[in-house]
Amino acid sequence: MSRTHLTQLLATAGLVACLVGAAFMTGPIRTQRQDLQIERPEGASASIAGQEAWTTLLGAGTGAFRGLIADYLWYRANALKDQGKYHEANALSEAITQLQPSFAQVWVFNAWNMAYNISVATFTPEERWNWVQKGVALLRDKGIPQNPRSVVLYKELNWIFFHKIGESSDDQHWYYKRMLAEEWQEVLGRPAPGETMPQAYERFKPIVEAPEALAAVLAGNPVVAELLQELSRLGFQPDQTLLRQIGRIRMFSGTIDTLVVGVDLSRVPGIDVNLVRLLADQKYAQAWRPLLAYLRKQVLIHHYHMDPAFMLRMMTPEAEGGFAFGALDWRHPGVHSLYWSALGVEVAKGTRSKAKVDIINTYRGVIHSMQKLARTGRVSYYPIEDRLMYRPDSTFIESYIRALERADTDLQRADWLGLSSEQYESGYENFLLDAIVHTYIDGKVETAQQYYKILRDRFGNRPDRVGKYIVPLDDLVLEQFVPNWDRLEVAAAIIDALIVRSISEGLAEDRPEVFLRFIGVAQQIHQKMQEKSLVIPTAERPRLAFLDFPVVVAQTYAGVMQEPFDLVLRGHIWRNTPVDLQQATYDTIKPLITAHAQQVGLDVNRVLPEPPGMADYRKKNPPSRETPPKPEPDTTIERR
Repeated sequence: MSRTHLTQLLATAGLVACLVGAAFMTGPIRTQRQDLQIERPEGASASIAGQEAWTTLLGAGTGAFRGLIADYLWYRANALKDQGKYHEANALSEAITQLQPSFAQVWVFNAWNMAYNISVATFTPEERWNWVQKGVALLRDKGIPQNPRSVVLYKELNWIFFHKIGESSDDQHWYYKRMLAEEWQEVLGRPAPGETMPQAYERFKPIVEAPEALAAVLAGNPVVAELLQELSRLGFQPDQTLLRQIGRIRMFSGTIDTLVVGVDLSRVPGIDVNLVRLLADQKYAQAWRPLLAYLRKQVLIHHYHMDPAFMLRMMTPEAEGGFAFGALDWRHPGVHSLYWSALGVEVAKGTRSKAKVDIINTYRGVIHSMQKLARTGRVSYYPIEDRLMYRPDSTFIESYIRALERADTDLQRADWLGLSSEQYESGYENFLLDAIVHTYIDGKVETAQQYYKILRDRFGNRPDRVGKYIVPLDDLVLEQFVPNWDRLEVAAAIIDALIVRSISEGLAEDRPEVFLRFIGVAQQIHQKMQEKSLVIPTAERPRLAFLDFPVVVAQTYAGVMQEPFDLVLRGHIWRNTPVDLQQATYDTIKPLITAHAQQVGLDVNRVLPEPPGMADYRKKNPPSRETPPKPEPDTTIERR
């Protein structure tokens, strides 16, 4: 055999050996990719660069050097960020996502840079919100679809919703919250006040059950075809624009505020009056329901890259394979942080190497989101006033406890290295105290007692807590407002504050039951102070006594209503006020509110309609001889 033939034979044998070795390495390499969370979804291209201009610039021959180029660009991007050149760093990091779309950290870097660095370098709330949205969209619309098993991307997206939008570190955070509430009220509508989890489940279920194709919607309801023809004639297609336009019309109609102001929808920016008329046409009343369910499903999937079935599972009882998180209001940033962290947990459970995923922080996102929803989960958004309010929602307390138990069960499995949910307990004691107060104020005294028992059993025997949790429930609740409530001046301040809260969190938010709960707690303190009062025959009244409680409530209410805040909001509060309180305060507050209404061009009879029975009330309660001071017009009032 010649030397040439021997060389060829050895080369062939070497090639075969390499191919066999490569075949054996396929499994370990796949496992390693799973461990590193860089598996690509089926059908995804090996690189986004093939769809971008970087393919032209770098050419098809850069494959072997792509990693080196990405490393250099990554170094430059970090250097530019450190120099405060955020836009330049953003451009380079975008190039890296095109070269190395499986490099999770660059997606995180780029999204953080947009949401946190570039946003605060702009000058208007609109610009800031635009960059925060870009950070969200980068992870949600591109990063996660390209890297669906990268847990860190879910964790970072959860954090932007939870912290950047949901917390108060950014001085424009209320603007972000209002924009998010407006967007999602247009997309999914406004939940009914006090909606329960079964009601939320039933309201959302038609979206999941909606057909994937528009043809199936038309086949199920022929009137929908006629409706679509009318919409087409008006220039609308069955897409996100139509959905949000319908949501906007509904958002600005049929509320107390529209009664106060007398809103003309034709003058509201962004509303098509022809669509308003079409929505009012009873001929299509039954056609809107299936069409809206279809539109919402399509927008959730294709625009927001969210899974409606998983969203429904979050509101499904555990017994039916759901999470039972509660009646989720998607206008709240905490619900979005909960969605992405819960989805991240599901992804983490399917990751092979539990030691190499950020499961603790991912679960922490779920638990912290539940805490936030328990403390602020009830959303009230009033677009006419441009007012957004969050209120505690005691229904999420049980969900929070279940989330802790679920985390403990998952983390104590052998393949999770024996981790424990105790790592989340640092805020549990304070959370239970909040839960006791909120359930007590909601009138759920037995539930408050149950949480008090959990608090006592879990924390009461600790050396620094001995004797702390042995007082009666009523006293514990009162102590949470102010520890020294039994001092006269402190009690007076607490009673006043509770009455104000009954107005701001009850009447202003269409929740008369909350108004009564706060009034009830204030009355308890008032009664306890009256029992301690000292009777002195020569004194005008007992030395440590207050005025009668109804008088105290009327005085505080009248003071609040004469404050120079939005007249629309004051009209809103007035229409929710009990008639007896309206009668007791109407003549007092009307002069000043009349002056304010004249300044902004509102009809005072819309803002403050006279309560029924005023003639009889005046006969039984004649005004005092003292002439009240003439109100001075307030020049700071502006109509929004």
